[in-house]
Amino acid sequence: MNTRFAFTGATLALGLVAFIQPKDAITFAVAEGTTLNKEISTTLEFSLDDLMIEVGGQEIDPSMMMDGGDIGDASGSVELLLDITDEYLEMGKARPNKLKRTINSLNVEWEAGTGDSGSETTDELEGKAITFTWDAEKNGYSRELAEEDEDVKPEDLEMLAEDIDMRVLLPGKDVEEGDTWEVSGLAVASILLPGIDLEKATARAEEEMQEDLPVELEEFYGGLVDGMTWTCTYAGTREADGVTLQVISIESEIEQNLDFSDLLLELIESNMPGEASVDLSFVVELAGEAKGELLWNGKAGHFAAMDMEIEMVMVLNAEGSMDMQGMVQGGAIEAEASMNLTRKATASTK
Repeated sequence: MNTRFAFTGATLALGLVAFIQPKDAITFAVAEGTTLNKEISTTLEFSLDDLMIEVGGQEIDPSMMMDGGDIGDASGSVELLLDITDEYLEMGKARPNKLKRTINSLNVEWEAGTGDSGSETTDELEGKAITFTWDAEKNGYSRELAEEDEDVKPEDLEMLAEDIDMRVLLPGKDVEEGDTWEVSGLAVASILLPGIDLEKATARAEEEMQEDLPVELEEFYGGLVDGMTWTCTYAGTREADGVTLQVISIESEIEQNLDFSDLLLELIESNMPGEASVDLSFVVELAGEAKGELLWNGKAGHFAAMDMEIEMVMVLNAEGSMDMQGMVQGGAIEAEASMNLTRKATASTK
C-alpha cells in the first residue's frame, strides 16, 4: 500500500469535511396520537402621542373632541389569552390529516388610559372540541364540533384556522446555521392572529356588512398584509431542560405608506347626497421593527416556544374638503401613535 497516497487522500478528505457543514432538517413531524397543550398570549399597548385637528383653517383643542380629556387618555392595553389542547388523531405529510382541538379558554383583558378596565370570555367556545379533517379534493380542512351546540354556528367554525403550530415559519428545506429565508403576507398574519383564518373572516365580515359598507374590506388590510415580511435565520441549537431545541431568529424592518384615500372617498360618497362633492387624502405611515425567536423541538417535531416583540410608530395625515352647493368646508388631522405588541407562546405534551 502506498502510505504516502493514503495519507494524502485522508488529508484531502478531512479538509473536505471541514468545508462542508452538516445541514439540519426543521420539520413538523408530530407523532400520531400526540396531545399538545398550547398557551398563547398577545399583548398590545398603544398610546396617542400627538394630535392636531384643524377645521376651516382654525386649530381645535383636542380635548374638545375627548369630552374634556387629553391625549393621554387615548392610550391603553389589550391582552388576548388563548389556551387550547390539540390531539393529533391522524397525521399526513407535514400536516395533520385529523386534528381534535379543545378550546380550554379564550379571554380578553383591557385597560384604558382613563383608568377603566375590564375582561371578556368567549363562553360560546370555551370547553368546546372542534375536529379539523383534511379534504384533499378541496385542498383544505372541514370543521365539525365534537358535540352539537346551537350557540355555535357552522359559519363561525369556518373562520377558525387549523395551524397554530407556527409551521409557516419553517424553511421548507434542510438548512445550516446562518441560512436565511423570508416569510410574508398571510403567513405573517396567521402568526399575529393565531387560530383565525383571515381570508374567511374578512369574507364573512364583507357578507354581513355588504349593504352598509360598499367597499371590499380586503383592500383595507391588503396593503398592510402584503407589506409584512419577516426574515428568519437558523441560529443553530440550544439545550433547555435536557432537550435540544432548534433556534430560528426572526426580524423585520417595518416601513410602509398606506394610502386609503380612494377607498374612504368611495365609502363617504356612497352615503352623501348627489349635490355634494368631496376631496380627500388619507395616508398612514408605519415605521418600526419586529424581533423574535422560535424554539423548535426537532426530536418531537413541533414548536416548543415563541417570543416576539413588535414596536411601531403610526403617523396619520388626513385632509379633505366638502363642497355642498358652493359652500366649501375643509379640515385636516395629523396624529402620531405608538404601538408595542408582544407575543408569547408555548407548547408542551400532556
